[in-house]
Amino acid sequence: MQDLQFPAFRVSQGLLDWLLQGDEPSVRYQTLVQLPGKDETSREAEDAERQIGRVGWAARILGEQKESTYWDNPETCYVPKYASCIWKLIVLADLGVSGEDQRIKNSIEHFFGLHNVETGGFALRPKGSEKFDPHVCATGNMVRTLARPLTGSSPNSWQTVAGTVTLCGVESMAPSKQQSSPSGPYLNSSKTILELSGKNRQREHQSSS
Repeated sequence: MQDLQFPAFRVSQGLLDWLLQGDEPSVRYQTLVQLPGKDETSREAEDAERQIGRVGWAARILGEQKESTYWDNPETCYVPKYASCIWKLIVLADLGVSGEDQRIKNSIEHFFGLHNVETGGFALRPKGSEKFDPHVCATGNMVRTLARPLTGSSPNSWQTVAGTVTLCGVESMAPSKQQSSPSGPYLNSSKTILELSGKNRQREHQSSS
């Protein structure tokens, strides 16, 4: 697979100082690991990452969550558009909220329970609806959401995105022969997130060594 090449650019100190202000940890973390090139394990980066979901935009979105599981509509994750579960998860993934956060695990399990198609992929409509079929956008959105918090923002992480998406497609969308639930067989997505996270960290370590 060909590596992506990003153009070199410079950021003024004034802009950098503004991005590094402490009131929005998602922006601070992304800035630290992408612009000055600090290691993700540096104290500054870890401190910023630890605050994601506790303060700032991500915290406000999570504060609107109902029953620590869904937003707006408990019966579907797609309606109302941009206000229900999947749309919030997409934004939270971009903001860097950890897949180990129990509120995120609950939301993903909620999504799987409503939209996972037993033959593979995800449907726009919830289970029990007419035309409950895999939908390319629904599937793509969720695979990206599952992959995004796991890869983080390091330069090496983008080299593992394709592998992560492949793993998500195989492990979290295909029916599981080992597990079942009242709504049909599917993999436990919380477990899948943690497993994939470990695989990604191992790949990034190998890439940097």
